[in-house]
Amino acid sequence: MNCQWQSLLCRVEAGLLNMFGEEEEEEEQEEQVEVKRSPQYTVQLRGCEVTADPAPSLRITLSMLGDQVAVLEVSSPGEKQRWLKQLQDGAAVTQQLSALR
Repeated sequence: MNCQWQSLLCRVEAGLLNMFGEEEEEEEQEEQVEVKRSPQYTVQLRGCEVTADPAPSLRITLSMLGDQVAVLEVSSPGEKQRWLKQLQDGAAVTQQLSALR
């Protein structure tokens, strides 16, 4: 992932954090066509440590094996809590599925 701030639309699916460029999403909404597109970036949540920076920061950091793989910045404390839970749940679900195999 490149090391500069970008505005991306994020979605947690099947233990992955998928990040999409906003421009593509806006174009799709204008065309009103459902198209499955590839994410610009993907982070595997299994093995990730998900941590919230201390308040008043609105950042959430994803690290793997001590290396920072992504930093998300949200727009409000409530949104920060929702994303923190969703990311931690995504990592936990993936770990539970691995334990069942």
